Amino acid sequence: MAMQGLHQLYSHFVARTNQLVVKYDAPLPLDPNNEYLCPDIHKDAGAFMLVRLQLLWGEFCRELVITSALGGCRTITGTVLGPGAVVTSLNDIKQVVDNETQGRPPPWHIPRFAVTIAQNLGAQNFRQLQLALSRVSPVDDLKVVRNYIVHPWKRTRLAYVQVSRNLGAPGINPVTLLASRGKDGSSTFRNWVVQLQNIALDAIR
Repeated sequence: MAMQGLHQLYSHFVARTNQLVVKYDAPLPLDPNNEYLCPDIHKDAGAFMLVRLQLLWGEFCRELVITSALGGCRTITGTVLGPGAVVTSLNDIKQVVDNETQGRPPPWHIPRFAVTIAQNLGAQNFRQLQLALSRVSPVDDLKVVRNYIVHPWKRTRLAYVQVSRNLGAPGINPVTLLASRGKDGSSTFRNWVVQLQNIALDAIR
């Protein structure tokens, strides 16, 4: 049986996030009788894509840390990883995660959390995960936008306005903000996806 490679996790993440980019920018077939619904449909779909992107990123980080800690896999540079220093089974991983979260849902989408779990498990590629996941990325901004979409309260709006201001369009609708295109013609949403994909690639080296 061929040894599992971390590149499989990366390829799966890239394939799914590329689909999000296509869906985010895809026009709807217009039925003249229902054309008036299209803007609202696009808005709702775009909001879902933003939430989905954060979920996919969290899933990638979770699988990357767990697979690395279990060992028996290969990085894209050819290094074969053994089990983490404190890992003999999945139950050991669950215990470490439970100790860190204290009953709360594990926030795998937050790089600091994923790095902490990798370190506590003694993953052999901890330093590489730390180096990659600690890079400047859109993760924090994505979290702010997602929180505002899901929980549009005063506090989340204030945080969102700051992110939108940093992107040059204070207070604009989140879906419109991330659909805006730069000089290269790429949407902000696509650029965020590409940045996350690049970080994911560095993490599996």
